[in-house]
Amino acid sequence: MKKCLALLLSLFSLTALTQAQKVIIGGAEGARPLVWTDFTGAADATSPYHANTKWNLRYQTGTVQFRGDSTLMPDFAITLELSGDGSWVKKGKETAELLRHEQGHFDLGRICMAELLAAVKKLTLTPDNFKPSMQGLFQRTMARYHEMGTRYDAETVHGTNKEAQEKWNGFLAEQLLKWSQ
Repeated sequence: MKKCLALLLSLFSLTALTQAQKVIIGGAEGARPLVWTDFTGAADATSPYHANTKWNLRYQTGTVQFRGDSTLMPDFAITLELSGDGSWVKKGKETAELLRHEQGHFDLGRICMAELLAAVKKLTLTPDNFKPSMQGLFQRTMARYHEMGTRYDAETVHGTNKEAQEKWNGFLAEQLLKWSQ
């Protein structure tokens, strides 16, 4: 039941998080659950793991206008992309449980993207601090989410600890819902 609820909340929030953001999977824009055919990279035969999910996050500011205490960035965009080359699965290991675990890694990217968008809206930017403030925010946030991905793997033992995986599924669903509101 918890697994179903987590998946439903995850699916429900897919469109809600894309308002000022872009999600690209398989070269196409649109937030959707991952499928094994999205994992197009060459599997690392030396890895003890059955799959890997790699995501990239980038931003563009476009036109920036400073007006008193306000900063206007009408073209600001954050893009989350699943790296097909960096995402792989070993042949014969494509289980639903493993895919759900790998979806969790991508969901961390979606949550990171939403948090960054909210944080950018709260920044006080000037012409002098604009570049270092934006870069610093992205570097700190990305580092925190990459560390969270490492912790996710450690606590779930790469998805094999079902109890820990269920806890993370619940946490991720809550976070996706929180950031979609």
